[in-house]
Amino acid sequence: MTEPTLTEPNGVTPTVVAGVRRSTRLKELIHREGSAVVLNGPSTVRVATLMEALGAEVIYVGAGNVLGGILGRPNDSTITMTESVLIAKWYCDALSIPVWIDVDAGFGGPPHVERTVRELAAIGIAGMTLEDHPFVDAGPEHRAGAFVIPLDEAVEKYRCAAEVRDSIDPDIQLAARCGALGAANGGGIEGTVERLRAYRSAGADISYVDVHSLDELTALRDAIDGPLMTGTAYLARDLLASDAASLSLCAVHSRNPTHLLQKLERATYSAFLSSGAGAVRELDARLSVVLREMGLI
Repeated sequence: MTEPTLTEPNGVTPTVVAGVRRSTRLKELIHREGSAVVLNGPSTVRVATLMEALGAEVIYVGAGNVLGGILGRPNDSTITMTESVLIAKWYCDALSIPVWIDVDAGFGGPPHVERTVRELAAIGIAGMTLEDHPFVDAGPEHRAGAFVIPLDEAVEKYRCAAEVRDSIDPDIQLAARCGALGAANGGGIEGTVERLRAYRSAGADISYVDVHSLDELTALRDAIDGPLMTGTAYLARDLLASDAASLSLCAVHSRNPTHLLQKLERATYSAFLSSGAGAVRELDARLSVVLREMGLI
């Protein structure tokens, strides 16, 4: 049997217990041994409810693919905090499983982070990702991810987020997404480790790094204590369940299937606009044959 990759649900159906906060459930999942949480960002609330019905444990509201997709905006620091909170509330209201949101750089400095955490806690968010790149990009050479903010400034933002979180709901999971590994001023592996240790000391629960190889991921795992997660966007291949288990990863942010959904949408509306509803029915019939052959419907 082919080993499942971590772009697939891991087969564990969440137990919903009356009275247990979703943040507490997410904390339990993060500290579960032997099985990483698979994070994926459904482009609409309707898709999120479908994912929950199919066994997804957590829904990830990403800044680019979810917030940007709904608002029709690029992920360029123009999506606001209030827009992000409103959209996250739609997901929280519709789902019983934990919702985790990417707040990018926290919409500014510590005061903006303070309000962001407070607003998100009020709608029942279970987890949030806060990044250490500059909030506003000065130009092409300072685009998001190209540089990281000074360490002391980043630590202050994570400390602020953790203090506000602790005053409201200590179980909300705070992931420190460190961009130093690919940043011009990041210091490579050593700089990344230094930053992640400082972020954990400031109150972050999870160390989050986007790696380009399993060797980088292994080096980070050897150097960093506590929950560690990664994304798969820059890896040459999908992570296998065994990869995550051997590295004791708490979560994996998998490649989003948005490109496939966009391809299907383009084909559907192209058929409709060029040839009418009959062409859509024919497309539906042909796709249904393929999906049945694959055992997906």
